[in-house]
Amino acid sequence: MLRRTFFGIFTVVFLIVLSLSGVQAQEPDGFALYDLNVRSGPGSSFSMITLLPAGTGLMMEARSGDTTWVLGHTADGTFRGWVSDLYVRYRDGFSPTRLPVSAEVIGVPMSPAPQDAPVVEAAPPGMSLTATTLAALNVRRGPNQDQAIIDRLPAGVTVVIEGRDAGEAWALVHTLDGGTRGWVTTEFIRLPAGVLWNGVPVSAETVETPESPAVSLLRQLPVVAVPTTRVQDIYQRGLARGNHPDRFSKVGDCQSIPEFFLGAFDRGEYTLGPDYAHLQTTIDHFAGSFVRESASVWSGFNAYAVLDPTWADPSICAAGEAPMACEYRLWQPSFVIISLEVWHGELDDYTDNLRQVVDFWIAHDVVPILATKADNREDDWSINVAIAALAQEYNLPLWNFLMAAQPLPGYGLTDGFHLSYARCNFNDPAAMQNGWPWRNLTALQSLDAVWRGVGG
Repeated sequence: MLRRTFFGIFTVVFLIVLSLSGVQAQEPDGFALYDLNVRSGPGSSFSMITLLPAGTGLMMEARSGDTTWVLGHTADGTFRGWVSDLYVRYRDGFSPTRLPVSAEVIGVPMSPAPQDAPVVEAAPPGMSLTATTLAALNVRRGPNQDQAIIDRLPAGVTVVIEGRDAGEAWALVHTLDGGTRGWVTTEFIRLPAGVLWNGVPVSAETVETPESPAVSLLRQLPVVAVPTTRVQDIYQRGLARGNHPDRFSKVGDCQSIPEFFLGAFDRGEYTLGPDYAHLQTTIDHFAGSFVRESASVWSGFNAYAVLDPTWADPSICAAGEAPMACEYRLWQPSFVIISLEVWHGELDDYTDNLRQVVDFWIAHDVVPILATKADNREDDWSINVAIAALAQEYNLPLWNFLMAAQPLPGYGLTDGFHLSYARCNFNDPAAMQNGWPWRNLTALQSLDAVWRGVGG
C-alpha cells in the first residue's frame, strides 16, 4: 500500500504554521522544509543554537555574500540565527537575494575559564554524573564537528557524563540504556546545580563504531556507475522513439536542485583540473541539462510524490499528470539520474515506489542511473541496500555516492543529512574535503561512463 507518511505530516505542520501566521502583523518570509539547524554564523562550522522543527516560520533579516546562508528569527522571536538557504521554502514573491549582506556572528555565552573557576567534584565516588540535553543534539565519534555523526539525541534526554575535552566545548556521554555513546556539544547540556565542567575528567577518546554489514556489502560496489548490458538496448529504443541523445533528466529531492547539484557545469562555476579534464566533453554534450529545473525535482519530493499528480507543478504540467510524466513530456531525455533519499515510511513502500519509478523510465526507453545516498537517517542503511538491490535486479547502472562520501570528514555531512558545501573546484584539496564537490564530480563521472558505454 502506498504511503503518504512524510507528506501528510509535512502538510499538517505547514498548514498549522500558516494559520498561526495569519494573526501576526507580518507573514513569515520562509518555512523550514525539514528539521533545521540554527547556527551562530553563516556556515556549518559555527555552533548550533537550536534545531527548528519542519514547518517553522522564519522572518529573514540578512544573507551571506553567496546567499547560501540566511539570518533570521522565528516569528515569536524565541530563536535567532543562521540557517542554510537550501532547506528553506520561501513565500511567494520573497527572494533572499534582496536581503542585505551580513557576516554577523550571534553571541553565545562562554563557559567559565578553568583558571578562574573553582574545581567542583563532578560526582561522589561510585556515583555517575548525569545531565539533561536542552536541545536535539548530534552525537559524534570525537570532540569536534569534523567527526562523523553516530546518532542524534532529542531534547530532554538524560545522559551520563564520562568526560570532556580540554576546552570544555564537548562532552563524552552515554544514554542510560547504553544504546548511544559519543561526543555532544556542552552548549546544550544542563549539569546539576553546583557542578562545573572543570570538575569532569578530560578525555580525548575517539569512539569506535563497527562498520555495519550493509556498509561492508555496499563497499564492494564501485562509486562510478558502470554501463550494463541492458543499457545499450534501452538507449537504442529511446533514439528510435525520438528521445534526445544529448539530454538527461533528474528525479529527486532537495539534494538534486540545480543550485547545488550539477548546475555549476552549465553556469561555468567549476574547475576540473588535469585529473578530470576529459569530462569537459561530457559537459559540452549535455549542455542545458545540468542547470535545468526538472519537473520531477523538488525539495519535498520522495519516491511516492514523483508518482502522484498532486505534487506536479500546475504551471507546466497537464491536469492529472505526475511529476515524472510531466518531465518526460517536456524534455524527452535519453538518461535520468534517480536520487530519492527522503523516506519516513516503511521500507517495503519505498522499494515498491522506487520500482514504479524505474519501470516508468524504462517503459519510456530512458536509461535510469540509480544513486545511493550519504546519510543513514534510517539507522540501518536499508534504503541504500534497497537501491543497490534494485539496480542489480534490473541490470542498471548504480552511482554509489555513499562510498564517495565515506572517507570524508563527517562522511561529507554537516548534521547527519545535509552535505557539507564547497564549490566545484576538483583541483583544490580543501574543497574536496566536502560532500557537495564529490556529489557533483561522481555524478558527472557516472553520466560520462554510461554515455560512453552506449557509444558517446
